[in-house]
Amino acid sequence: MNPTSSLEYLEYAPAGPLAARVRCLWALRAPVDPAAAFEPVFPDGCPEVVLNLAAPFERAQAGEVEQQARALLVGQLLEPIRLRPTGRTDIVGIRFQPWGLRGNFGAAPVELAGRTGSAALIHPALADTIPARLAAIPNLEQRCEALERFLLELGLGREAPGAPRAVAALAAGTIRSVTRAAGLAGISCRQVERQCAAWVGLGPHDLIRLARFQRALAGLRHHPGRTLTWVAHASGFADQAHFSRDFTRFAGLTPSAFRRSMGGLTAAFIPGADEGA
Repeated sequence: MNPTSSLEYLEYAPAGPLAARVRCLWALRAPVDPAAAFEPVFPDGCPEVVLNLAAPFERAQAGEVEQQARALLVGQLLEPIRLRPTGRTDIVGIRFQPWGLRGNFGAAPVELAGRTGSAALIHPALADTIPARLAAIPNLEQRCEALERFLLELGLGREAPGAPRAVAALAAGTIRSVTRAAGLAGISCRQVERQCAAWVGLGPHDLIRLARFQRALAGLRHHPGRTLTWVAHASGFADQAHFSRDFTRFAGLTPSAFRRSMGGLTAAFIPGADEGA
């Protein structure tokens, strides 16, 4: 996507009971870009529902290109998704808490990890009536407010799960080792592993790596004058080789290549400066 195009991106934090399950609602809108290329969307430790209200996106995977469905549930990811718009962009999303799919959604978080499916798994209305209702609301903030009301009407805020202490700390990046997480919660490391799989769908070490990767993304984005060595240290990597290896695993490109190319769709989803290094 041309970084000079008039891209609009908004995040909206839900209040009340919905916040225990949903981290934020978001909206993305951009005009047609005839020169649009595939761009990576990086894993962030959160499953999402993505509702496409305009032209479909194409996804490049394993050497093939496929058109994405208009109402997607995206499970936990450990590698980037490469997407390209085919026309005008108009998307609304539900970014769940890392444990937000825990509950009666037709599949356990671990079964959804690394997969995409229909948003109807959450509720049939998300793949049916709700996208059309949202498309009729032009203002992005009002659109997110309406989506919040719709989700509450669907009962998504009822009996919202509160993650175990160790899982919440690892997912937030406030604890950076399994041993410390286990000590914080007063349980064994093996119990931490079981809780992470059941609640998030990933292992605790993957949660630690994802949190560190997100800190690095924010550091690269919001501290362009800092060296890669500084970003690596500030983000919690052991050394430069560790930084390059883990970053490339999640981003599909090296830190230096990312710094040269970041913009457009990719930049919209990078954490804010206060969340990074």
